[in-house]
Amino acid sequence: MSHPFIDATGLSGRFAPPVFTRVLITPQANPCLPDLFEARAVDAPHRPAVVAGNRTLSYGELRAQAARVAGALAAHGIGPGSIVAVSVDRNADLIPALLGVHLAGAAYLPIDPSYPRERIRLMLESAAPGVLLHSERHAEVFRGMNTDLMAVEGVSDRFPPPTLAARPEDLAYVIFTSGSTGIPKGVMLEHGGMSNLMRATIGLFEAVPSDRLLAVSTVS
Repeated sequence: MSHPFIDATGLSGRFAPPVFTRVLITPQANPCLPDLFEARAVDAPHRPAVVAGNRTLSYGELRAQAARVAGALAAHGIGPGSIVAVSVDRNADLIPALLGVHLAGAAYLPIDPSYPRERIRLMLESAAPGVLLHSERHAEVFRGMNTDLMAVEGVSDRFPPPTLAARPEDLAYVIFTSGSTGIPKGVMLEHGGMSNLMRATIGLFEAVPSDRLLAVSTVS
């Protein structure tokens, strides 16, 4: 007895076989994310860069806010080789915080404040960040964890941002595994890999500036 949906030559028209396209992306060393952002901010400072609820940041405003974060971090002793833990709400403060960490020459470690306290403690002890940049309302979550705290809402513009250039081999961020098969482990990602992923994504989907991508995952 023949299957109603499959003929002798394979799948029928109702279930067309998938078409796979092989895309080859040649790895490139430069430019890194901070350089790409700087070029865009200079080229289109008034274009919207971040839209969150009723707040919109232009590329120029985002650049200024990220520079304030970078300056405050540098004044705290953060620089190349440092790790900054980030626990900022998913709002218009988040992108300036992450970008500011990179402008300071450091890597970010995203932490969800809703994680169990013991998991947060383990992440902080393992990664040993130089400071934890957080939304003000989450301060109590991190009290007593032997980590310096800095509220993103209170970042001052008194400190000039450092002038640094990210290298492909520099650490960009650290993300921890779920720990479902044991103790969570930090995975370290470099700027070069991040840049290549962005290039591959843009090339694969032929993305243009007017396109929008739906983010379905958490930052951490």
